[in-house]
Amino acid sequence: LSITEQPGVVTIKEGTNGSLIAKTSGEGLSYVWEYQYANSNSWVRWGTSSGATFRTPYQADPGWQNLKYRYTVTDRLGNRLTSNAGTIQVQARNYGKVTSSVSNITLKEGTKPTVSITATGDGIRYYWEYKYAGSRTWTTWGSGNPFTPQWPAEKAWQGMSYRARVTDAYGRNTYSNVATVKVEAKTPLSITE
Repeated sequence: LSITEQPGVVTIKEGTNGSLIAKTSGEGLSYVWEYQYANSNSWVRWGTSSGATFRTPYQADPGWQNLKYRYTVTDRLGNRLTSNAGTIQVQARNYGKVTSSVSNITLKEGTKPTVSITATGDGIRYYWEYKYAGSRTWTTWGSGNPFTPQWPAEKAWQGMSYRARVTDAYGRNTYSNVATVKVEAKTPLSITE
């Protein structure tokens, strides 16, 4: 029975269950895992595993920053070793954030705009919404970034408002500023001279 590599620093994303790995050799191994908060001197039993990988039973939160962990490994003959302490670092959630603005646009009737925005965050997705002049209700326009609607501009778009909605991996919505659409009428065909 031996510990071939002592625990080191493990980074776990906030809100996820972490995986801790014991590096050992021997036969018929079983593990008892423990943790200790940074400002504590007491080890607390975290759980057991029959394999070298231990999945934390709880999701990481900011209070886990610099949490210590260790394991005691026992082989089939009852020999036992306790590892040195490793450290857990918590990677904070990167919530969605809109980092640019949408702009007012002027379109010729019958053409399609292409709009875009920049945002940061974990697992972000882009959705676009509009509401006609005088309306209070936002309607889904489409998704993607950049975005081009399926239908072309028409007179009813005059004074229409639009905005972007960004969602992140944690279910949060962030909205851009609101911009407006101006529609120029088609130039009718005419013989001018």
